[in-house]
Amino acid sequence: MKLQMAATATTVLAAGVLLAGCQSDSGSGSAAPKASPSTATPVADSTTAPSTSGGTAPSTSGATTPPGVAVGEPAPGASPSNAGSQPGQGVAKTQIRSINPITAGGAVAAGWKVNRVADTCDGSEPSAVAKASKIFECGASAAGYDACWQVGKDQAGCVSSPYSKSIDLMKLTGPATTQRSSQAVPWGVVLADGTTCQPAFGGGGATRADGYIARWFCSDKRELVAPLNNLGGGFNRSGSVWTVQADRGLKSPRTTVKVKAVSYAVR
Repeated sequence: MKLQMAATATTVLAAGVLLAGCQSDSGSGSAAPKASPSTATPVADSTTAPSTSGGTAPSTSGATTPPGVAVGEPAPGASPSNAGSQPGQGVAKTQIRSINPITAGGAVAAGWKVNRVADTCDGSEPSAVAKASKIFECGASAAGYDACWQVGKDQAGCVSSPYSKSIDLMKLTGPATTQRSSQAVPWGVVLADGTTCQPAFGGGGATRADGYIARWFCSDKRELVAPLNNLGGGFNRSGSVWTVQADRGLKSPRTTVKVKAVSYAVR
């Protein structure tokens, strides 16, 4: 009897082992438990991991390059490698420019904006900024026009700034002068750093203690100065690049500045 019970127990145990093995391998049974998250293999983030195929891996030391800026290119706002250089050092030769708003037939040239004004001009005073005859001044010295041309039979076309393409038409009450200035001075002066200057005729102000007076007023509040009796404007034309004296007021020191370009009124 004891032997029969032992045999039966052995048979049941073996069947249980076999049944457990079948449930583990069969797809019809319960699913196998998922791996614990703590033991899962991490996946690289393709949006942040830099590719090293085909080139050298980027350096991770120091600051990163901003988006849109090539490696080795200075970021916006960064100082260039030549930040210590002085402006205007690249000027190789002072340019001489000509301004003429009138066609050979006496009409206003294309590209100029025409304004009709109620002023009049007699055309008798030669322009100091002209390198040709029949170019004249109109109006009061400080508030007038430095260069005017005859337009048609009885109109004067006057330009108030050498940096503008706008011309004012007014009544011409006399014939345009046939004279020209004995020593024309530049109408527009562009300094090496891009600052623009134009004449201060009649409004130069007081004379400095060193005998210089302002002849041109500039867009950055500087003045170009010359000796009081220097009719040529005080420019040093001895080299390929002109120079001139500048200051920031009667009591400020004079400095020598380079001239990028000058302009004259012509026909």
